[in-house]
Amino acid sequence: MPEKWLSVYAEDNSGQFHKPFPGSNVVPERRMHHILNDGIERALTGPGFDPTLQRFRSILISHIQALDAPAGEWIEIKDFRRFIHNTVGRSLVQAIFGPSLLEVNPEFMDDLFEFDRALPLLARGVWSFLMPKPYAIRKKLY
Repeated sequence: MPEKWLSVYAEDNSGQFHKPFPGSNVVPERRMHHILNDGIERALTGPGFDPTLQRFRSILISHIQALDAPAGEWIEIKDFRRFIHNTVGRSLVQAIFGPSLLEVNPEFMDDLFEFDRALPLLARGVWSFLMPKPYAIRKKLY
């Protein structure tokens, strides 16, 4: 991100809520945290969420139907976490970002899965020379 935009974020001490924090002197059009949070909130809650929810539902159903499991019979899932990641997660990514993200970057979901597994170590600040793979995946996703 260019330095001039980083400074806009750094100067924003107004918070993400509709009413700025006490003592904040950031003008409304530079309240970056509020602007971003408000847009995300409107898109992912209330009536604004309906189109995304319908896309998600439709995509999830198609992913489940693609499993080609016999009707009314149980199937064995070896790695349930990965199954959820590849059905629910993939459906969510496609519903929010559209199909192009996964078409352009077919490894995105696998990279995201590996990044998610390494997140606790990354959050603790474990150095990259001790675990280079999660840092490489994070860089690739960035």
